[in-house]
Amino acid sequence: FMETKLQKRRFVADYVFRSSNRPRNRTSECIWEHDVLREKIREFMIANFDYHNYCSRCLGSSDDLLLSS
Repeated sequence: FMETKLQKRRFVADYVFRSSNRPRNRTSECIWEHDVLREKIREFMIANFDYHNYCSRCLGSSDDLLLSS
């Protein structure tokens, strides 16, 4: 169906893997040593980002998909 709607690609590029994130070293991250700091960041994320707010409300509730599987 979409074949009639879309244009053909002019060229097909080969896929090249590009790593975007460097490997983490959790021992060098100070957040894991400070419980108060970690809780403040968690509260900030929940208050300012809808995704984290949703997860906070959903996880552990009857809507939690991981619990129902």
